[in-house]
Amino acid sequence: MNSERVYMLAADHRWQWEEWCDARQIPRARIGEAKRVAYDGFLRARDRSPDVREFGALLVDAQYAAPVVADALTAGLDVGTPAEKAGAFPLAWSVRGWLDRLVGGVGLRRGRRHPYRLQVGDALDFWLVEEIVPGELLRLRAEMRLPGRAWLEMRAEPLGADRSRYHQRAVFLPRGLAGHGYWAIVAPFHALIFGGMARNISHAAERLAAAKIATREG
Repeated sequence: MNSERVYMLAADHRWQWEEWCDARQIPRARIGEAKRVAYDGFLRARDRSPDVREFGALLVDAQYAAPVVADALTAGLDVGTPAEKAGAFPLAWSVRGWLDRLVGGVGLRRGRRHPYRLQVGDALDFWLVEEIVPGELLRLRAEMRLPGRAWLEMRAEPLGADRSRYHQRAVFLPRGLAGHGYWAIVAPFHALIFGGMARNISHAAERLAAAKIATREG
């Protein structure tokens, strides 16, 4: 896939569909039907357009469209899924990025070589991809201005066929008294932010795995 040019069909809307369904007393379970329509439209666009076949990608959520994600992956399509909960907005993350820019740091940088496939050296918000092993490990090094050095590590531990355990840890090496004071202040907020991140990633992985199993058995 050409990382300089991407035609992305964004069909990851969730809270908008939830509000629409709730207002009309339509079960939210039917949101998946709308995702399927978007997927079918994407396939038709690929059939009719050489540009979409070469540069097209699908952004769809695993919360309501896990079967669609599984079908797209089985078909060899370029597909991405958001990890955050529907309607979530990382306000604390955004504020942290703004404060970092205020003191001369990198802030919330956007931009990498591929829209959803990370590589070593890529910038991800105010993190830098330090190490990546596909399907096993992602280690990010903080580049914001800190009284110390920080890493965020995400790891998948295989537990047999169709099972794995997700590990996540934040590592901070304080520099002097200021570093210890900084960690004491932010630790409670990190427990909230990173705890929610771990739950959302785990739930998204479970939905995707269940959809893959259903596709195989079907």
